[in-house]
Amino acid sequence: ELEDGTYQFSLKSGAKSLNSALEIEGKSVKVGPMVELNEPYFNFKDDKLFVSFLNQSMKHVYMNVYKNGEHYTGFDLGKDLDVQKCVDFSMAKKGTYEVVLTDSFKTHNFTVSK
Repeated sequence: ELEDGTYQFSLKSGAKSLNSALEIEGKSVKVGPMVELNEPYFNFKDDKLFVSFLNQSMKHVYMNVYKNGEHYTGFDLGKDLDVQKCVDFSMAKKGTYEVVLTDSFKTHNFTVSK
C-alpha cells in the first residue's frame, strides 16, 4: 500500500544496523544491497557528550543539537573513517537536548538530560 518511490529500510540490533533502499514502482519492488553499519557511541558524563562513529561510507557526517524543538548548535564532523567529537554542555542551561547525528544512510538520535 506504499506509494511509488524510494524508501530507506533500517533494522537495528544492539550496536549494529542493517540498511537498504526499497524502490517501489507499481507492483514492482526492488531491494538494494544490504549495508551493515555500526551505530554511533554516545556517552554523557560530567557535562560533556562524547560521540564516536565509524563512518564506513566516508561521506560527511553532521551533528545537530536541539532544545525544545529549536536548533541549539550544529557541527560538520567531516568525512573521515573515524569520527569523534566532544561537546561541552557546562554552559548550557538545564533541560533536555536532542542530539541528531546524520550520516549518508540514516539519522541517529540521543537525548541529553542536564
